Amino acid sequence: MPYDVEMFQNGNINISGFQIINREIKEYLNLKRHLLNLTSKKNADDLDIEAKAVFVHDAVVVARAVFATALRRNDSLFRHNFRHGELYNRGFPGIYCHPITDVNNPNRPFTTFEHGQTLARTLRGVRIHWLFMAPELFSSKRITDCYNFTLSAIHSDITAGKFGFF
Repeated sequence: MPYDVEMFQNGNINISGFQIINREIKEYLNLKRHLLNLTSKKNADDLDIEAKAVFVHDAVVVARAVFATALRRNDSLFRHNFRHGELYNRGFPGIYCHPITDVNNPNRPFTTFEHGQTLARTLRGVRIHWLFMAPELFSSKRITDCYNFTLSAIHSDITAGKFGFF
């Protein structure tokens, strides 16, 4: 496994570009040595929180904040999207990345989520100060409040590799 991928998976690097834990400083090594003395070798390997778990937590917190904010602004935003226990998008059941895979609606057009633009605009204004990664998202009025950043992620089907651009 490439070094940078290993660093990412072990939590040294996260998607926001901030280092979660600097594992090369003396304090970290002392703490790790102390924890190894307190626990068995088997349990010591499981002490780190996987980066994936932190990212999933933050993604769920952000998604919840976006939906809550959008619904606070317009409580009837999704009134036509949920019927018979299913999600509908532009009159068709479900959201398909590849419309041709919808066997029940073979003429389904390729389309985005009908509220995608609204949710994207809402995301730009979300401020969350208690994420594991702890950045403020996307834009700030004062440069001293936070770091401004955006992230684009690309998934390549050919190599199944993931790339992030900061």
